[in-house]
Amino acid sequence: MDLLLLAPEVQEELLFLERPPGAQPVSERGLREAVLGTVDWQEQRRQWEGLKGGLPTVAAPATGSREF
Repeated sequence: MDLLLLAPEVQEELLFLERPPGAQPVSERGLREAVLGTVDWQEQRRQWEGLKGGLPTVAAPATGSREF
């Protein structure tokens, strides 16, 4: 239930978080320790940026290069 205290932007990013196959996603425990130490949403956003900064990302597909 504490996850409901997350800043709305952090919740949205978690919902749409994409990782390459085999990459370790953010664990609930890691999220609780790093982000939920405060109920201040601005501080949560700062902590989240630091936490996700160390995660591998999926390259975004190039726009305009769709094949049919």
